[in-house]
Amino acid sequence: MFPSYETEKITHNFVDDTTMAEILNKSVVSSMQLFVDELVQQGTEVGMIVNGRKTKKILFGSIREDPPLLATLKGTPVHLYTCRTRYDI
Repeated sequence: MFPSYETEKITHNFVDDTTMAEILNKSVVSSMQLFVDELVQQGTEVGMIVNGRKTKKILFGSIREDPPLLATLKGTPVHLYTCRTRYDI
């Protein structure tokens, strides 16, 4: 026998490809870790999960030469990618 869903409202929430960005001068400390922590906290409060295996951090431009600290997701380092821009050539 299948359960009756007529009396219950079942919902499924799905968020994909969320993007957070910041522009930094060389002397400024990155706030990205605070952004990631806030995303995880708010998501947890509403029953959502951030998949750390699919979370990536991408550095563009000259910051690649002296990158900020790695971001972590629940204590696990986020995979870091670097990308050249047309201004690096």
